[in-house]
Parts: sequence; structure tokens; C-alpha cells
Amino acid sequence: RNTTDCMRSGIMLGAACMLDGMIQRMEEELGYKTTVIVTGGIAHSEYCMKVFLPWIDYLAPIVMMPGEDEMGSLAYNAWCAMKGERKLKVYNPA
Repeated sequence: RNTTDCMRSGIMLGAACMLDGMIQRMEEELGYKTTVIVTGGIAHSEYCMKVFLPWIDYLAPIVMMPGEDEMGSLAYNAWCAMKGERKLKVYNPA
């Protein structure tokens, strides 16, 4: 293992534990087992799904619905903003 692999492992474990707790809380509130639907760009990542699914698949049925390439879109628009081709918007919470 190296630093990069350890960081990836920590990120995936942290995300899996967060979802584990979120799913359990929802099911406790609803009073029944639910189905987990994985959407968006993360559902396209074989690495993320290989690491992520074993941590939560025992909780509930898993449905994969890959969506758009959000990370690619974010990277492209950040690059355009850095080149001055996109105007930045500032979020000011109330």
C-alpha cells in the first residue's frame, strides 16, 4: 500500500459508513427495509462500485442507475472559469 491507496480506502470507507448510518436511520423511521438506488457519476466508476457496494449491499437491495458525468462536467466548467470563459457565481447562504 501507498499513501494514495490509503487515502482512497479512507474516503471509500468513510462514505460507506455514512451511507450505512443514513440507510439504517431511514429504515428505522420508515419501519421497513428500503431499496438503495445508486445514481450519478459514481455509478459509472467500476473502482468505486467494487469498493463501495460490499459495504452496503447487506443493508438493502441495490439498484444501479448511472447518470451523467457530473465530475467531468465540474472539471470542464472549472477549467473554463479559470480561463475566464465562464463567469463565477458566489453562493451566499442566508
